[in-house]
Amino acid sequence: MKKKPSRKKRMIWVIAGLGLLALLVPLVIIGMGASNSGAKSEVQTVTVSRGTLQVTISSTGTISAQKTIDVGTQVSGNISKIYADFNDFVRKGQLLAQLDTTLLDISVQSAEADKLKADSQYDMNLRDYNNNLALHEKGLVSDYDLETSRVSKEAANAARLSAEASLRRARVNLSYAVIRSPIDGIIIDRLVEEGQTVAAASSVPTLFTIAEDLSRILIKAYVAESDIGSVKKGQRVTFTVATYADDAFRGTVDIIHLQSQTVSNVVNYVVMVNADNPGKKLMPGMTATLTFIVDERTDALLVPNSALSYRPDEAAMKRFFEAHPEKRTGGARSAGGPPARQAEREVPEGNRAVLWYMDEKNELASTMVKAGLTDGSITEIISDEVSEGMKVLSASGRTRSSSSQSNNGNQGPPPGPRMF
Repeated sequence: MKKKPSRKKRMIWVIAGLGLLALLVPLVIIGMGASNSGAKSEVQTVTVSRGTLQVTISSTGTISAQKTIDVGTQVSGNISKIYADFNDFVRKGQLLAQLDTTLLDISVQSAEADKLKADSQYDMNLRDYNNNLALHEKGLVSDYDLETSRVSKEAANAARLSAEASLRRARVNLSYAVIRSPIDGIIIDRLVEEGQTVAAASSVPTLFTIAEDLSRILIKAYVAESDIGSVKKGQRVTFTVATYADDAFRGTVDIIHLQSQTVSNVVNYVVMVNADNPGKKLMPGMTATLTFIVDERTDALLVPNSALSYRPDEAAMKRFFEAHPEKRTGGARSAGGPPARQAEREVPEGNRAVLWYMDEKNELASTMVKAGLTDGSITEIISDEVSEGMKVLSASGRTRSSSSQSNNGNQGPPPGPRMF
């Protein structure tokens, strides 16, 4: 004979059974809702806010000085002395470096000797010509001898002029041995050391790089061909650099290059951005992450796009139409929804959207709004019936229909708003 359970155990079983039933009832209700709608969706509320909305384009670029000059030498030789170093501020005409002038001095002396020789030769040929000219007038010198002396004089004059040019060249080369700053600025690079030999045979070697003014900088940005049409001269730009991640800097678009550049099979266009450099914190060569402000709305009513894509299930829609039969009759009806009122019909169809909310009686309600600017996640709305702080219904973004799953099981984008 089986022993009957005690009264205490029966009470525990009853409580446990009731608890299990309490857990199962919501699951059954959810399951029924899912079977009726064919989809599982999570619903939440979001708050209509007021603020600034920006549509932007992102890019990266490299910072440089507004104007940089490479200072070189036009003569070869050894660097005998350096008078400026990294980060030194220099004035126009200030001495930066000195080349050894031994060979250059010799060249000047040689050119001076050649000029003296050419001058003497010219003086002698000039006297011969003048003498022959006087004798020719008396018939003592033939025409041929006179012409010969004239040609000798002109040749000597040409040699004299050539010697003068060589002397000037030697003196200019000597002056090039003294390297001076061509502008006021700061030295951002020095490429030579004392004792180093520089050769200027084929190209001018760079000794120093001077930035004219680092209070303003230039950013060379690369914008993809899909976005370049939205970039305009004078457009506002914000940017950050890694070393000052918490600081936001501002600039404007200055030049948009017409010539494209292809990097990794991606076509980009160079956009030059001018910007202030407060405190001269930004240094040439830094990488900047830029944001081009394409469009902007200030003091606008804003809602997440999930609120515009929210749709009640079939049962809720049925109850809504039963409570608001006027929505079924009257004005022109947009595809898939109730008819619009006269004021709503004035909104262009392409800009219409519907917000759903719970009214003061905690019943489902809707209002037509005009959708304005969007950045892809937040949208500006225009409506006299919506105010800041209003709670509206929103899809969670995790809605998935059992009949519309993708082949790889990933969720697709949320459906766009129906136009009521």
